[in-house]
Amino acid sequence: MPGDRVFNFNAPNVTFNDIHDNNNCTIITGRAQDISEDVERECAPKGAPSRYLFCVEEDDKIENVEVKNKQTSNFLQYLTDYKLLDKEISASKNNEILKAVVCFVKQWGQKGLTKPVPAVPPIIRFLKQDCNLKCQVDEQTVINVLRNMMGECDETILEQVKEYF
Repeated sequence: MPGDRVFNFNAPNVTFNDIHDNNNCTIITGRAQDISEDVERECAPKGAPSRYLFCVEEDDKIENVEVKNKQTSNFLQYLTDYKLLDKEISASKNNEILKAVVCFVKQWGQKGLTKPVPAVPPIIRFLKQDCNLKCQVDEQTVINVLRNMMGECDETILEQVKEYF
C-alpha cells in the first residue's frame, strides 16, 4: 500500500522498503546503523507540502476530510441537477463548470469552509481528483483561467448554488 514502510531484519543486514504514493519502491539494504541516514534522506517529503481546499482552521496543509466529502457531494449533486456532470473543464471563461465552482468557492469562503480566498491549485485538484472531472486542456491553463474568473460570480448561478447549502 502507498505510504507503507516495511522493515525486514535479517542479521546482520536490514532491508527497508518505502512504498510511495506513485507505487515506486525504495529498497535499501545494509547494516541498520548505516542505512538510517539513507532512509531519512529517501523518505523526506519532496517539494512544498500539498495545500488543501477544505482545511482545518486556516491551516491549508491539514485537510478537513469530513467537510471535503460533504462539499464534494453537494458540488456533484449540483452538476448532476444542472446536467453538467458529463461536461469537461475547458479554458473558456464561459465554461459552466468553472462558473459554478467560482460561485461554490464564494459560498465556501463565506461559510468558513475554506479560506476566504483559497489558492487556485487546490480548487483544480478538488475538481480533478475529488470530483473526477476531466479537463480539455493542461492544468496550468485552467489555473490561469480560474484565477482570472475568481470574484466574477454569476448572480443567477450563485442563487442556484445557494440551494446546495
